[in-house]
Amino acid sequence: SFGQRDILTDFFGAVKGDKWKNSTNWLTMEPVCEWFGITCDDDGSISRIELPNNSVSGSNPLDALVHLDTVRLIDLQDNFLKGTVPSDIHLMNDLQVLVLMENSMSSTIPTEIGMMKDMRVLLLNMNRFSQTIPSEANKMRGSIPSELGNCREFEHFSIAGNAITSTIPSELGLLTFLNYFAIGKNSITGTIPTEIGSWRNMTYFALFDNSLSSTIPSELGRFEKATSFFVQRNYLTGVIPTEIGNLTKIEAFRFENNLLSGTVPDEICYHYNFGDLQVVASDCTEKVECACCDVCCPVLIRTLDTETIDASEIVCKENE
Repeated sequence: SFGQRDILTDFFGAVKGDKWKNSTNWLTMEPVCEWFGITCDDDGSISRIELPNNSVSGSNPLDALVHLDTVRLIDLQDNFLKGTVPSDIHLMNDLQVLVLMENSMSSTIPTEIGMMKDMRVLLLNMNRFSQTIPSEANKMRGSIPSELGNCREFEHFSIAGNAITSTIPSELGLLTFLNYFAIGKNSITGTIPTEIGSWRNMTYFALFDNSLSSTIPSELGRFEKATSFFVQRNYLTGVIPTEIGNLTKIEAFRFENNLLSGTVPDEICYHYNFGDLQVVASDCTEKVECACCDVCCPVLIRTLDTETIDASEIVCKENE
């Protein structure tokens, strides 16, 4: 039968293993569990494939691995990989952690990931996923699959720095264990769904540098464990809800360069004066009155057609 050794041998050839920084024991007669980057369970089944920053290159790296149905973790971050995440990724029944960040992947996020009930961590940030889901390749834009709402064990989701479009699916509100949500630096539009107020374990919440145009839902005040809350550089309207003051563990709150108005609630400033809140960033105008904002950023004149902003060009300053 086509076993673990055969699958890894195919993978080695597909991703130019002869050029890796470290390929100790690969393609030798040593047990596969002793090949560099491979970890096995007591019964010899492969459980982890960890080859970060190892000069792994080539296209479609997961195609050769999808039949390793005992693998729980794949970490191929910071390499030179291209291609797609295969739709049959769901064949990896036990996969819980998939890390492909800092590569040059250019596919969609497969809807089939929604079939992977044990998936907990999906890190695709700083790639260029650029097709639609499902396959409307002519638009060359991607979306966040609503099917991800079926992955009820999800804890960590990051697609920051890609070319993702569409809205935030309300179905993600079903991910009640989610504690890290980073979708900054994309082209995501629409509203912030009220349903995500169910994320009671949320610690890092980052929606910056998108084209969101709703109000900030008061339901986000249920993020009582949140330490970082970043919604800057969108088109958010209305006032900052007083319920955001319920974030008693908050350390950084940034809302500059939106279309907000009103006053930063006293409840938030209380955490700046007496709690852990260290950064409150606003516009360098009086568009939003703020008694505790310690950083102000220049107002950007944008339209909804504005290209993605290079935040490195924005110079904020401390308020006197």
